[in-house]
Amino acid sequence: MDIPEEMFFITHGNDELVPSDDHFKPITTDRRYTLHQRSKLFTVEGYITFEHDTATFFERNTCEHWKVTNLGEFNEIRSIYKQLAKV
Repeated sequence: MDIPEEMFFITHGNDELVPSDDHFKPITTDRRYTLHQRSKLFTVEGYITFEHDTATFFERNTCEHWKVTNLGEFNEIRSIYKQLAKV
């Protein structure tokens, strides 16, 4: 199979990339080969707090408070929080 070293795309709107040649002419108009953005990219950066049986996460980039579900590593994170939190 002949795979090029580089792939080229042109944008179609704000959320679609259409495959193109190296002169930015579309290779195909078949939408099966168009890449679609599913959601905004973001990084998660913030801190978690526990108060009694409630936990919240403050996301610094969006300044939003997120709900934290008591699943997975919840008990371990709560234990580490209690060791590190200063009163």
